[in-house]
Amino acid sequence: MPLTAKLRSTGKDVCILDYENPRQELAAEDLVCPHCDGPMIIRHGLIRAPHFAHLSRCPYEGWHEPETPEHRAFKRAVREYLLRDPFWKEAQVALEVRIPQAHRIADVFVTFPTGWRVAHECQVSPITQEELIARSRAYREAGIDVMWWFESGRLEQSRKWLPDWLLRFQGVILEAT
Repeated sequence: MPLTAKLRSTGKDVCILDYENPRQELAAEDLVCPHCDGPMIIRHGLIRAPHFAHLSRCPYEGWHEPETPEHRAFKRAVREYLLRDPFWKEAQVALEVRIPQAHRIADVFVTFPTGWRVAHECQVSPITQEELIARSRAYREAGIDVMWWFESGRLEQSRKWLPDWLLRFQGVILEAT
């Protein structure tokens, strides 16, 4: 369930988290997918959190894992942390950015004025060492650094192989509780 869309009229990306009343503040006919330009709608209700939805299937759907409410909340928390932390204040912080060279959609993507780019991946579901290495390599080959944020339970499951991987890859792993 995407948290971002693009305004057809201006080409500007919008994040649903930035709106108190998105249905009133955003024109439905102006919303398109930032990846495929397909029309999108706003969905939310008593149970579902506000999000954008495609009217038809997005061709980039397979570039990221299916999303759970926990994953959406994790992405939101990482984005909010980065927007508040002084280290990242000069950077542009965006959700759900398509990285064509890596065939990935970064959960949170940061671009500094110097051109330094960092993908922040929020890992809530189980992941193997091979998957982590492949995703990290894809970002690295695209010239993008990656920071992995693990939900504390998932980090515990990975402790057996994670130290070895870190030594070889020199990546950054952050734990969220």
